[in-house]
Amino acid sequence: MAPCLLGYHLNLLSQIPPAVHSEVASALARVGEPAVSGLLEMLQDKEWTVRWQAAHTLGRIGDTRAVPALVDALQDKEWTVRYYTAYSLGWIGDLYTVPALQDACKDESEKVREAAEWALERIRERFPETSPDQE
Repeated sequence: MAPCLLGYHLNLLSQIPPAVHSEVASALARVGEPAVSGLLEMLQDKEWTVRWQAAHTLGRIGDTRAVPALVDALQDKEWTVRYYTAYSLGWIGDLYTVPALQDACKDESEKVREAAEWALERIRERFPETSPDQE
């Protein structure tokens, strides 16, 4: 995707109705790594619907540059953002995320707790020689 179109798609997520966000997010996921920096900025958007789509899309892309920002997003005030963030961290599968995911297993939202447990299981499968519970 040309840089000008990439910027256009990134800008769309904060300007379009939430019902269309998934279409734009899917397009950005297909773009892959070039979309990461813009998606990282979108994790700070005032609209929670933009933040969860950004978190979800970063997980689909799987770029480890997103890990620190996603770990921070596990503290978002909206449970939906925390939920998609936990899943995204599982898709990326970085051992660095284990302590934050363990904390998310105590989240007030059952859905967030389940997503964090799933993410930790994915990391266990990816690194069987290193138990995430011991990190």
